[in-house]
Amino acid sequence: GADDVGADAIIVHDIGLARVLRRLLPDTPLHGDAHMGINDLGGLHAASELGLSRVVLASELPRESIRRLCERSPVPLGVVAQGESCVSESGLCYLSSVASGRSAGRGLCDRRCQGDYSLGGRKDDHPLQMKDLCLLEHVSELEAMGVDACILEGRGNRPEITGLLTNVYYNAIRNRKQPTAEQLALLQEALSSEGFTDGYYTDRKGPDMFGVHTPPDSRAYVRALSALRRDYTQ
Repeated sequence: GADDVGADAIIVHDIGLARVLRRLLPDTPLHGDAHMGINDLGGLHAASELGLSRVVLASELPRESIRRLCERSPVPLGVVAQGESCVSESGLCYLSSVASGRSAGRGLCDRRCQGDYSLGGRKDDHPLQMKDLCLLEHVSELEAMGVDACILEGRGNRPEITGLLTNVYYNAIRNRKQPTAEQLALLQEALSSEGFTDGYYTDRKGPDMFGVHTPPDSRAYVRALSALRRDYTQ
């Protein structure tokens, strides 16, 4: 299993599974996923009692809440710095479960919120689709608060984009180096075509957080992927 091949930790978002793993693998670190929905001090103490050695906070928390929790948390904290935004609460939305039987609580959300819905007769709007979360410009502030880790969600991304995303955040955190305009444009085209949002973190929630994703199809994007592929295969 993961423990046998030297995994540093196992990420869980189910309390029952955490209890089972803690009993079966007492020496393996367990990290609580953002989909656990932990957003207060009581949840952090419960996670500590479960034996979790790191907790990734719910993605919808504003900076002041994160700051207060960092000051009092019994366990190191992580924050999702890049990933899909949820119009409800990550891991706790029932829309996918009701519509298709794919439970977000089991990590199977089908992103039903990204579909088109009628707001007056025509099925041509996407009123629940949000821009991707991006906290790249806030990583120094997160570090100063005492955040232990920035989580980059990469499920479904091309390996070239995952490599670029990791490199951009690594340079921002370790080298205090901001990404180039070309890198940001490429990430936006690949991940969130109408731009990124930090609305939950800055507590500026509103229409600017919403946007429709369109698949990239430009020749420049294809050429950029080829260049990135050469970089990470060397």
